[in-house]
This record gives sequence, structure tokens and C-alpha cells, in this order.
Amino acid sequence: MAEIDEQISSTEIKLAEPADLAGISELVSRAYQTPNKPGGFCNLANDSEGKLTQEIAGGAKIFVIKKDGVIVGTNRYHVLDGVCHLNRLAVAPEFRRQGIGRKLIERTLGEAKKEGATLAKLECLEEKGLVPYYESFGFKITGQEPHHKHTLVMMEKNLN
Repeated sequence: MAEIDEQISSTEIKLAEPADLAGISELVSRAYQTPNKPGGFCNLANDSEGKLTQEIAGGAKIFVIKKDGVIVGTNRYHVLDGVCHLNRLAVAPEFRRQGIGRKLIERTLGEAKKEGATLAKLECLEEKGLVPYYESFGFKITGQEPHHKHTLVMMEKNLN
């Protein structure tokens, strides 16, 4: 884990450029194909380049981490009324558990705080097993609800 983690500094986390959108779309689609049970997937992301362009035009910011010119991690957020909404954290399967997601979240929360956010919110599917991961950043569960064949977990973290 330390091998990649030590190689990634906050300066290597960049805001996405138009040329990155195809790579982001491909990575998110690949990363979100996480099986939750035999024969099923938690969800398949539908992040086309057009959708990403619209999100950026609407105020979303997308961070990327590249290794050898290839995007291996990404996430996005937007701040609205003092609340940072995080979504689409994605790390290439072969680069997971190496600190990439942690660096992206830490950078995102830091930037959101600079933009005046006092609260961060996210949603994840319980079946993906990510609740303990987000709890390690200080997020707390604020609610749960059925979502198709899964359970949607809402989480928040105070940024003060």
C-alpha cells in the first residue's frame, strides 16, 4: 500500500480537463461493475462524456489521479449552500487498497472546506461494503432506504 501512497502527493491530484472525460467515463464504468451477489451488480454507472461535461458546467468539480498517463482514480463533488456533495469515487480495480481513494477524498474535503462547505454528504450502497471505509473519514450514517434491490446509505461529516 505504501508504494503507491508515497508516490501520490496532493499536487498529483488534478482537476479534470476536457481531454480526461473519456478516461473518466471508462474508469467509472469499469470500477462500478462490482458484484454484490451472484449474478447481479450493485450498479452500472452511466457517465458519458456529455453527462460529465454537463455536470462540470453545472458547477461540479472532478479530480483525477493518473499513473503513466492513465486515469487510475477519480471523484467529483459540488458545493451548494455550504454542503459538499461527494459522488462517483472510482479507483481502477488493480489500484485499490493503495491509498488512491483516500487521497482523493482528503483533497476533496479540503477543497470543499476552502469553498465554504461546513458539511459533507454522500450516498453509497450498503452491499458494496463501503460504509466502514467512509466511517474511517468521520462520516456518520444519517439514514437508509431501499433502492431497487439494494440499500442506499446516506452519510454526513461535519467539516468544522
